[in-house]
Amino acid sequence: MSTSPDPKDISVVIPILNCRHLLEPVIGKLREIVALAGEVIVVDSDSEDGTVELLRESLDPVNVRFLTHPRGLYASWNYGIAQATKEWIHIATAGDVASKEDLGYLLGVAGRTGADVVTAPPMFVNEDGSIRQDPRWPILGLLQMHEGEEVIELAAGDLVAFALCHCWPSRRHKSWLGSSASNLYRTATLQALPFPTDVGPRGDVLWGLRNANRVRAAFCRRRCGRFVVHSKPGGANLEDKEECYEIAWNEAIEWLWNERGMRSGGPEFAGFLDLLQKERSVVEETTRELRKKTEQWRRIKQELKDCRRELGGYKAYVGAMRARIPRIFRKYLFPPVDIQGGIEKKLE
Repeated sequence: MSTSPDPKDISVVIPILNCRHLLEPVIGKLREIVALAGEVIVVDSDSEDGTVELLRESLDPVNVRFLTHPRGLYASWNYGIAQATKEWIHIATAGDVASKEDLGYLLGVAGRTGADVVTAPPMFVNEDGSIRQDPRWPILGLLQMHEGEEVIELAAGDLVAFALCHCWPSRRHKSWLGSSASNLYRTATLQALPFPTDVGPRGDVLWGLRNANRVRAAFCRRRCGRFVVHSKPGGANLEDKEECYEIAWNEAIEWLWNERGMRSGGPEFAGFLDLLQKERSVVEETTRELRKKTEQWRRIKQELKDCRRELGGYKAYVGAMRARIPRIFRKYLFPPVDIQGGIEKKLE
């Protein structure tokens, strides 16, 4: 394993779809990494806003290939990854890009650690380029947990536990991968383990959950790249794909339990056990509340049933009384009544 990888060992994959307005502000950085990398693979999904023309005019064509693939976020990623020939891959999504210094740093960490994925927190920006406050990302929490360490390496049970802490089914799913714009991946790893293409806009979340026990990750404290937080994220509703995440979560926790059981591990595993206990308490409390509500509904249902029985008896009584009165007086003494709706309707 080389301790000083060559930047020419990097393949940069740029998936695009009508994102000219996002690429224009970062075209200078794209030029830098095109000059640095060994190859650049642009995967276009039939853009109609001049995105392809912008890149053709702005990037050196010597090591840039333009490919076309039908629409589909992670399907386009996988297509570009499959064409890559270098040892490492950087995925520069629309407006999300790292500088050449950032890539050089990530590459150095990859060489020292032998990781399959090297990830770092990006600078968060809005679509207009203004700085955005940090969200609650898993990587930022991990860095707080390991204060003082510049690079944190996780694999096997510790990485699975860390992934599980942030992909809890009852919470919003979050990826330990962070943003691919600040990541470096081993090409052979992504080609062997492609991103899921059937779960909407968070295929990287599911990828991280499914493959946490198969890869080694290095988390860097240094900020690398920028991540654009879109005001209107596209893609399918995550709730429609919930079953896929629950299956992967159950498989991951089963693997972790078989591998580690209740034995002590790193702080990530201890944190997972603590979260497991807290979640159990929440489930027990929720169960108690549901039982109370169920009992309340049972009482209400019985009361309604009793009311219907009483109304039925009253209706029968009224019918019997009407039958005893001469026909000519009935409409004056007992006008028809809509018992169920509670609305009286007099005969004309």
